[in-house]
Amino acid sequence: MAWSEQDDDARGEKIVKKTWHFYFQISLLILSGLILAAYSFLFTGEGIFGATPKNSGKNAISLESSELENLKNEIITPKEWISKTKHRLFLSEKYLYFPDKNEIKKEDEKVMVGPFPLGWLQKYDLPILDLTVATQDPDGDGFTNIMEYHSEKPEEGTNPIDPQSHAPYISALRVKEVKTTKIEYKFTTRQKLEGIDVYSVLVEKGEERNSFMRKQGEKIGGFEIVGFTPKKTIKKSASTGSEEEVDVSELEVVNKELEMTTVLVQGEAKNIPEIHATFVLALVNRLDQPFPAERGKSFDLMGEKYRIIDASGVGVKVKKVDSTEEYLIPNLSADDLRQLPAKVEKK
Repeated sequence: MAWSEQDDDARGEKIVKKTWHFYFQISLLILSGLILAAYSFLFTGEGIFGATPKNSGKNAISLESSELENLKNEIITPKEWISKTKHRLFLSEKYLYFPDKNEIKKEDEKVMVGPFPLGWLQKYDLPILDLTVATQDPDGDGFTNIMEYHSEKPEEGTNPIDPQSHAPYISALRVKEVKTTKIEYKFTTRQKLEGIDVYSVLVEKGEERNSFMRKQGEKIGGFEIVGFTPKKTIKKSASTGSEEEVDVSELEVVNKELEMTTVLVQGEAKNIPEIHATFVLALVNRLDQPFPAERGKSFDLMGEKYRIIDASGVGVKVKKVDSTEEYLIPNLSADDLRQLPAKVEKK
């Protein structure tokens, strides 16, 4: 049987195909072996045929089982990528745009957003981009966010989202109006009646004049006489220019309601005025609720009692009842009103 040229070509093609299949199968077998060896070593610490033989070479690296375990865990659970900044992987850092100043600033907890550090607003989840955030009162305690931030702990403030956390109410008290009425007390004479010292005191209030004769322990307009000290001094006469002896005895009086002790010098008038004040709490929804108070009577402020001590051009001094604490209550100012919402009626 004779072979043709076509038969030779077909035979050669079959040989090539068998050779290619052979090498492909050998490659798969080797690759499978390598994968199996790697898997066995990583997850069991041993080779395919048992424990990994020790390396007796001088430069051999010894790995403890704990180190292998750590390496295995790092492969199974890769470490989380942690940035040195606050932005995430492949994302830009955050920036803030301030339209009122046309400024762009990198987000940082210390950057100021209006009167607040950004970190303080973020801590309480307050609206950073709201221009009215300073005068908002999210917890409804009457103290706005700016008041809470500038409370008695400036480094941390009070909690603007907790109605129980705020500055004392006395810190928000303001004087809306104050009126003083001049009252002069003048100790004039001392005389004895039936062996008992009696003191004459003239009291002038406007056009009204009254003279009182009282013994020690008795009162004159709320002041109790508690002591007398006889004194004399030498003074130059205004009319003659000569020196003469003058009686400057002292009458000590006490007003327990005012917690005031004063001394009336004989012949000298002393002004102890009546003080009437109108107070208001500079808080949200409280400006339209003023209340009166007068010296000599206590007034209530959210469950605490106070008394008026004195008044001046800058405010009214008050004292907490049954305490030594004193406070100067300032007059209501434009700064107080700026810390309140615009919708509140500002009288």
